[in-house]
Amino acid sequence: MKLQSSFVTAARIALAWSLIAGSVSIARDSKLSGSANQVDAARTTLRGSLRDAAGAVVEGATVEAWYSPRLSDSMPFTSGIEDVVTTKTDDRGHFRLTLLRGTVYSVAAYWTTPDGEHRQSSIVDTMGDRVLSLEQSEEASGQRLDVRVRGDRVVFGVRGELRATVFVDAANSRRIATKPIVGTDPVLFDVPFTAEHSVVKVLLEDAIGPISIHAQRMPKTRKNFDIRVLLTLPTGPPVHFRVVDTAGKPIASATLVSRARLTESAPWRPHATTDEDGRATLRSIADFDKHWVVCARATGYRDAIAFRNVTSGQVGGQTITDWDIDRTIVLTMTPGPPVIGRILDEHGRGVPGVPVAATYDITKPHGMGRTCTVTSTDHEGRFRYEPAANTDSLRLVAVLPPAEHSRLTRDAVACPSPRIDLVAPGPNDDGRTPVVDFGTATLRTIQIRGPGGQPAPGAAIVTLSDRFDSLVDAMARSPRADKRGYVAFYSFGGPMAKTPRDNSDVSPHESVFAILEGIGWSEIRRSETASSATTRIQLEPFTRREVVVVDEERRPVAGVWTNANVSMRSGERDATLQHFLVGASFLGLRQKSDSDGRMVLWSVDRPGMLYRMRFQPPDRNYRIVECELPPPSEDWLITLTR
Repeated sequence: MKLQSSFVTAARIALAWSLIAGSVSIARDSKLSGSANQVDAARTTLRGSLRDAAGAVVEGATVEAWYSPRLSDSMPFTSGIEDVVTTKTDDRGHFRLTLLRGTVYSVAAYWTTPDGEHRQSSIVDTMGDRVLSLEQSEEASGQRLDVRVRGDRVVFGVRGELRATVFVDAANSRRIATKPIVGTDPVLFDVPFTAEHSVVKVLLEDAIGPISIHAQRMPKTRKNFDIRVLLTLPTGPPVHFRVVDTAGKPIASATLVSRARLTESAPWRPHATTDEDGRATLRSIADFDKHWVVCARATGYRDAIAFRNVTSGQVGGQTITDWDIDRTIVLTMTPGPPVIGRILDEHGRGVPGVPVAATYDITKPHGMGRTCTVTSTDHEGRFRYEPAANTDSLRLVAVLPPAEHSRLTRDAVACPSPRIDLVAPGPNDDGRTPVVDFGTATLRTIQIRGPGGQPAPGAAIVTLSDRFDSLVDAMARSPRADKRGYVAFYSFGGPMAKTPRDNSDVSPHESVFAILEGIGWSEIRRSETASSATTRIQLEPFTRREVVVVDEERRPVAGVWTNANVSMRSGERDATLQHFLVGASFLGLRQKSDSDGRMVLWSVDRPGMLYRMRFQPPDRNYRIVECELPPPSEDWLITLTR
């Protein structure tokens, strides 16, 4: 269905909040009342149930669902959109949540037993309108964090109020609380529930932006006590930089940004600006002789990067072995065209306030992963980024605000994801402008059926490339089929259309797949979705293996995690298909035994697929078991020995 013929509005788009000012809560409870920031967005009711470890229903537990789409895998709260809905379980352990239509929420429940012990469920992601079944997990809950910060704030360059945010990281980031950090006094945070492995995260930031993200594992104990977290502002001796262009002329007003650590999870932060001679000094490198990374950014130039990883390092792409802290590090920047784009509604008007993220790889072989910059469209729907250092890996992602997404999909048979992947300019696409024009958009609808022909509610439509993309991350942000098996996505014409570029040797090839965990999968060819009519596809079944884990006395062992080393011989020509098959099998072979020692593993069995299994017992007195996958027809018994 064409959007311009189906959606007509009498007034211009009006956003109910400012995305630039920070995150905004849309609704705070399942009744959707009493919120000044509530927006007129379509919602749907999701039902579920909760049981404890013994299988008994849990009455009066708090159930939270949160939607906070992340535009960067390494940074929470980047989109500025946040919706939290809470409710309570009834006397049958049932609950209902009223959620934004077409979005993926994370859901968790927590409660206190009659004995005063804190319990929680695992965090699960919604799968369309598929009923949720929450079960008690082993994760720690009901604890408190004692957060302190040390270090010279003036030398580090803290601006304004220093504050800490405790959050739970899942497909969506759940902000538990944000509090100011004054002096060295401790600040206490109540933690009602945690993520996998009992982990919560602490984000430290000031008026400039994020400083660090600390992952804290909470102890699994029945006794409540404060868990101390000490955050340190990294400072060190002065390190001098000079930023010049390819002719050796100084670049004034260039910004030097750095990470507290080399790892991808550490946020980038601006620390200095070059003077008229292109010079700047940093005091934020704690250990010059070991690990650090600095990036120079300037209008009209591609990023220039210097980093050190103990014995190895580079400056502007040149390997450096002779480091001297007293010698000025010169970063040479090459000019490049900016990325300028626009988002238009179905009437050709600019859509303001849409968060757009630009991410790209930086020296990934050295473990620094990707960098991300987030902005929002202006009143004319325009956004702008300075040129990326690594253009061939550049990705642009936008998320439609709930009110706008609801308006565009009001009469749709199924609701697509509000996340939009833009076609970013490639290395040879100078001057190309990415445009999202809903005047050229069509809603494509797919009905997904399982291997037996029945509807496949909860099946995901994922888009992968052969260069980057985690299948797990792609599934977390993907639209899911409803109870009828229907799912939809936007298809754009014009500059937004996903067509192969001439420089195909460096541009990632993208493919679309359908997957329902534990049930089946299918590759969706673009020719199958070219028509505006509903496309019907049937999933190919996964191979399932039932496993029982016992000890030497044939007693079942619960809590045994499996992990798999999955690989594929080079016989598969399609690199993206190979990437999907390996990722899906890895996901299906990562399971945990229940109280009866049972688990079901699922995978794709194709010629050339190689699997090496690993069974990790919860008790360290047992040996880890490593083995190959047996034929699916065989009964699989894993015996743990001491």
